[in-house]
Amino acid sequence: MNINWWYNPESFQEWTLRTKDQVNIFVREIGIGETVVVLHGGWGAEHSYMLDPLLPFQNQVHFVFYDQRGSLRSPCPASKITLHRHVEDLEQLRKELKIDRLSLLCHSMGSYLGMQYAKQYPEKVKKLILLSPVPFYGTVRDLTDKLEPVALERWKREEVIRQLAQNNIKGDDLSMLSSKERSVWHQITFSAINLHSVLHWKKMRGCFYYQGKAGNAAGSSMPKSWDFSDLSEQIGLDIQVILGDDDYIPHNQTKKSYEFLPADHLHVLHDAGHVCWIDKPNEFVEIISHLLVI
Repeated sequence: MNINWWYNPESFQEWTLRTKDQVNIFVREIGIGETVVVLHGGWGAEHSYMLDPLLPFQNQVHFVFYDQRGSLRSPCPASKITLHRHVEDLEQLRKELKIDRLSLLCHSMGSYLGMQYAKQYPEKVKKLILLSPVPFYGTVRDLTDKLEPVALERWKREEVIRQLAQNNIKGDDLSMLSSKERSVWHQITFSAINLHSVLHWKKMRGCFYYQGKAGNAAGSSMPKSWDFSDLSEQIGLDIQVILGDDDYIPHNQTKKSYEFLPADHLHVLHDAGHVCWIDKPNEFVEIISHLLVI
């Protein structure tokens, strides 16, 4: 595939979707070709960190990015944020785009939104591409109480300590750091959780924009457990999964939950973390270039 890494202003548009309950959802369209709607992670993150891995395909694919309600560019009260409303926002966006069946590219918690949408609107989904997804079945506790200590343990890696030291950051007293040093600490420790190799921490985008209230509101509205096994029986629904074998979400558990998929629909990147395209950019491009051919 001939990849153009440069931004094309002729294929760029920003607008807001006014929801039925009067929330303005920020939407950004980039590219030409078949449409793929991108669902960012979080809950409570925003879409800009997904631009780097996807803009190379702007001459082949029309991407629709948006900030989910309560996220950076789509502010709203926490009282208006629920899983149900996230799903209905996506359905309203589909209608606004005048697309019969959506192709969805979903990262992290965005995979839950994509699968929940497919469960409620199976006839409206053509394809699910899940990047570093949540397990196909699991519990909220699996992603919170059980997962937090596992994620924080990654801060103790030798490579992380070395990167902090090389940037003159030592000890745990952040009050002694300048604003820039605190920002570097945050970016490195955020990368420690999300990347296999912290050497790439400067490539990590979007780590400063998390909206905690939005994330908590959406998370608290989820059922305590989920099982999307019936999605495999949806007629015409193509599910593809890409994940790294060093994801802080236990790789073996996630991989096992997707074993129902054909072998060539489950793509595992070696020595790659939760943001797998930074750890393994060439391998990621090779895989995603085939999956984006709708």
